[in-house]
This record gives sequence, structure tokens and C-alpha cells, in this order.
Amino acid sequence: KRLLNNTITQHSFRKGAAHEASPDLIICSMPTPGMAYLSSRIARRVGAAFVLDARDMWPDILQSELHGIKKILAYPLILTMRRQLKYASKAADACLGITEFFVDFLIAHADRRRGALDKSFALGFKDQREEFDEELALNYWHKKGVNLDSDTKFIYFAGRLNKTVFNAIDPVIGAAKELQNKKRNVKFVFCGSGQYADAVKNKCISLANMVFVGEIPPENLQILRQNSVAAIQPIENRKDYLNSLSNKFFESISAGLPVLTSLSGLTRDVVNENQCGLIYDSDNELYTAVSRLCQDDVLRLNLATNARSLFLSKFESSLIYGSYAEHLELILETSMIRDHGLD
Repeated sequence: KRLLNNTITQHSFRKGAAHEASPDLIICSMPTPGMAYLSSRIARRVGAAFVLDARDMWPDILQSELHGIKKILAYPLILTMRRQLKYASKAADACLGITEFFVDFLIAHADRRRGALDKSFALGFKDQREEFDEELALNYWHKKGVNLDSDTKFIYFAGRLNKTVFNAIDPVIGAAKELQNKKRNVKFVFCGSGQYADAVKNKCISLANMVFVGEIPPENLQILRQNSVAAIQPIENRKDYLNSLSNKFFESISAGLPVLTSLSGLTRDVVNENQCGLIYDSDNELYTAVSRLCQDDVLRLNLATNARSLFLSKFESSLIYGSYAEHLELILETSMIRDHGLD
């Protein structure tokens, strides 16, 4: 279904572009390789500068995740995607990415050295604190079986319940069992849906302190964040996740929530360097981390303060996209001088 949707999107873009005025600059986020290829061809046809911006490792990560007959059947498609990405990367006036790793990923496909215009920009996240009716929000959660005005300590999760979460949920289950056995007043609240939602729920069916509430409106997520002691990131240690920071991470630190994560790589480095959360590699370590946060208000406040400070100083969207826009102007100026000799 995703591949079909991608094909339809590319067709619509190709059709629509034919009737639009020619732009000075085309920016294409990647994935998909197909859209990157199409954008680069259109840029060449109309004489526009072209920027490729990597946010994921397609098609490499798809190939590494497929096994058996699926991998064999997908090989022609993977090969086509690789050729498309290679063409687009070579055609780009600049290769950008959400981390240095993703810039290098595109540069490798372009088969060239990095230039002055190739640069990484972190994903920016808008500060989403808004006014809301607290009484209505509390009643909403009460109907969900989550009493935010009680003495319960809440651990927050909001995101897709996909395969990467399913593969990383066991330490959370182990910690929740120990907390339940010790009669600790702690509850993990999982917000969101996804292909593996039922599979994750079935693993936790005997645990009263793991609650799955489905999709939640933003204003009701905000009050849950405000009444949580930490946010948890149960994400599989996959190559692309090891070299990036997820939207879940930005949402957590923007709310001043300490981050509980088992991810290695970039996420672990950022958490450790900025003292904005706690790391776990087993259910026992997660149990200990949750217990510390619930019992030590000074520790929790320090981690929360550091998390919020990190967000405001490095990842607030106005900081990121202001410099991003300036860099695009530099790319366009450089392209015009090169192609037309304009000053």
C-alpha cells in the first residue's frame, strides 16, 4: 500500500509540475528515491537549483529489514530505487540531511567528496505549549482510566506502535512486571496506534500498569506530558535510528520530560552529554531508572530542566529553519553564479 501511494504521489507531482511556473529552487526530502529522481529531472528540465535532503536510509534500510522470499522479490525494486537515488544525488547542487550521517549517506550515492554546501540540519520541533481547559482534559483522561490528579507516577509514550517498538518492548514489560510486583504506584501510558498495536498489547495483557489508549488529540497529550515524570523511547537499535534523533525525542524534551531510552548511538550520546534522561539496557536497569525518577525529586527536576534547556538552545524550530532558509539562499546564489555568471 505504501509503494502504491508513493507511485500515485509521484504521478500527481509530475502532472501538477507541468502546469506550474518554473521555480528557482526545488527541495526534495528523501525518501522516496522515486520522488528524488523525479524532482531532479524536473529541476534539470526547468533549470532550477536542486537540493536533496535525507531523512531516512531508503532503499538501504528496506533491504536490511527484508528477509527470505520478500528480500528476493523486492530485489528489482531495491535496485531501481538505488539507481534513482544515485541519479538524484549526483544531480543535487547540495546534499543535506538531519544528521552528518545522513549527509554522508547521500554523498556516498553521489560518489563525490563533500562540498561547502553539503550540510546537516537537525529536525526542528515547534514549542507546542498551548492554553487548554484543564478540567475537560482531566475528565477526558479519567474516562480513559488515567487519573492524572492522583498520586500515580506516569511514564509517557506517544507515537506509532510499529515493528521497531514491538522489537524493543520486552525490557519495558519486564520493568512494569517488577514495578507491579513491588506495588509501586507507576503507570506506563502508551498513546498511538500502528500495525503492531495488537501484538504489543497482547504481550502486556496481564499488566495493569501498562495502558494503551489509542490516538489522542494534541491538547490532551499536553496535559498528560505535564503530569508525567518521564517519557520513554522503546525503539529498536536499528542503523537509521542509531544515527538520528526521533520526533519522540524532540517532543519529550520540548515538554521538559526526562528521556528514558535504550537506544545507542546519537540518542544515547545526546542524553549523556546533556544529562537530560536515563539510559537502560535491560528490564532491571529500566526498573531502577523509573524508581529513581519517582523517588528523587531533585534528580527528576535537574533532568527535566536540562531537557527543556537543550530543546530551547538547539532544537526549537525557529532556530533550525532560520539557518536552513539562509543556507538555501546561499545554494541558490551559488547555482545562479555558476550557471549564469550572475553576481
